[in-house]
Amino acid sequence: MDEQRVQAYLSLIQELLTCPSGEEPDILNQSSELVDEGFVQVCEQVAAQLQQGGQEDEAAFLRNVAQQVGAFLAQRGTGGNQQAALLQFWEQLLQAQMQGDTVAVHQVMRQNMGLIVPALGDTIAQSMPELLAQNPDDAEGVAALVQDTCISIQQFPYGRYAEAGTVPPRPNKP
Repeated sequence: MDEQRVQAYLSLIQELLTCPSGEEPDILNQSSELVDEGFVQVCEQVAAQLQQGGQEDEAAFLRNVAQQVGAFLAQRGTGGNQQAALLQFWEQLLQAQMQGDTVAVHQVMRQNMGLIVPALGDTIAQSMPELLAQNPDDAEGVAALVQDTCISIQQFPYGRYAEAGTVPPRPNKP
């Protein structure tokens, strides 16, 4: 990602943070050339910086924007491409759970916010027969790994707004 593109993302993020509530979709539509996975990643990075700076509302707002844009991008992709991306994401989550813990899984999730979509559950279910076939002598171990990974996914703190069906409060305007 080049510096000019990053600056364009940052300008768009600033505009979203300062716009009147409800104008976000119009702003994103006007800047559709910037609405991509790079934008989602920069939103997440800025949200992390805002959270470290104590600006929880702004961070939550940006994470919500990143999640919604990511879901839009995933839905816009073709079904085959989305399914392949979701399967790869699921495999990364399993790998993170095997090598680490919930923190490792959450790190993978933060890096792939656009893939946290309802279809991920279908991907998990569809992957089970193959996982069990690859490890026929350790079905309990496979089931435990999948269960632990799903629990880590459930505990992901940045998905709570989408799950609850609510939008985080808008940051207070200066």
